[in-house]
Amino acid sequence: MRFTTLSSIAILAVILTKIIFPTYEIKFSSKTSSGSREAFVSGEYLLTKSVSSDSDTTLGQGAASWQSSARGSDNNLISEEASSEGKSITNPISSNGAFTSSNNDFASINEVASNYQASLTGSRGSFSTISTGKDNESAVAR
Repeated sequence: MRFTTLSSIAILAVILTKIIFPTYEIKFSSKTSSGSREAFVSGEYLLTKSVSSDSDTTLGQGAASWQSSARGSDNNLISEEASSEGKSITNPISSNGAFTSSNNDFASINEVASNYQASLTGSRGSFSTISTGKDNESAVAR
């Protein structure tokens, strides 16, 4: 009986947490190709509490682009990636507090590029750029 009561309390706590602090998960992926070569833009958003987001994707002529902006508060995670033919750029942003972000990701058969701005306030937060490829060029401003 004790196990059942503790299990019921734990399940009730999880349900109440989800109701009081809902988490919204948004995933996107766009691909374009030319012959056997492909380019992708993709991302994942885990957002909570008073978040607003806007986005736009464009496909065509062997290229894919994604533009997005988000703002909110509490615990949030955003990760966007542009990749093509062994090259990729990933921009993860995490926050515990208020944040704003603006992202522009581009991928074509020949190149990938990303431009983003992030503002974080609160007790914790981070943002970074991870770039892979044979001939990397990167510029990071803080």
